[in-house]
Amino acid sequence: MQVLISEFGAADWLLSEYEASTKLFVEADLADKHFLSCLSSNDNQIAMLWELILGCHFIKLGYNVERTNHGPDFLVEKDGLRVWVECHVPKPSDALNDWVNDPNGFVPVDQIRLRWTNGFFEKARQFNKFRARGIVRKGDICTIAINGFLLGDPFGSGESGFPYAAETVYPFGPIGFRFSRDGKLLGQFRESTDKLIKENLEPINPNFFCVDDYKDVTGLLGSVTLKPSELFDRMYWVPNRISAKSLAPAWAGTRLYLESKKFGHEWKHRMSSTDGK
Repeated sequence: MQVLISEFGAADWLLSEYEASTKLFVEADLADKHFLSCLSSNDNQIAMLWELILGCHFIKLGYNVERTNHGPDFLVEKDGLRVWVECHVPKPSDALNDWVNDPNGFVPVDQIRLRWTNGFFEKARQFNKFRARGIVRKGDICTIAINGFLLGDPFGSGESGFPYAAETVYPFGPIGFRFSRDGKLLGQFRESTDKLIKENLEPINPNFFCVDDYKDVTGLLGSVTLKPSELFDRMYWVPNRISAKSLAPAWAGTRLYLESKKFGHEWKHRMSSTDGK
């Protein structure tokens, strides 16, 4: 764990949080034979830390948490509710790496969004493989949990003003304004991001939760923090509005969630709070 502390320059209170989480994770039999080596590895420590604090988060919420060796990272269960959770920590692309190492100037929100979007795409494909192997059954609740800590933006929101977690699966773009010919403001509208361009020049469309191909993924959990005590306030639940399955906004013990309501043919979205704030 000292390797992680030197990486973050963490204070004693955070070291204490990590140690308590590690103890809980091990006692819950969630640590496999690679656990400690991954925590000490520069390549894998952040991904393992995300699994560590998220697994402990679910335990503290009263879930029974199982570690799966050949399927998604976790199966969490409580009061008849069964949810598969597949974790991911996207790494910076070559185009993003220079800014992450020296974060000055404008935040490259498109590049950060692309890493989130590509990560979701890969994990959704992984769920298809789990279904083909019979590990995940048809109708099971499947979720993806992404942590963007390594991408260098501590605020976790893109150009739309929504968290990257929401921009990953819905085509939210920036706010635009309409003006009259004489310069009077007539109103505002939200632009739509139809596609992002990957480094290999392939397009990827951030509309996963608008098309049937991804309706078996019930939702996305997203965060940019690796501090266990911050998950309630800094982790977002983004539900799939066309999924056959649904989860209550507070199921994952996070205060903020994306609320979607349909008015006629239009959908309206906003970040809402489970505690009314």
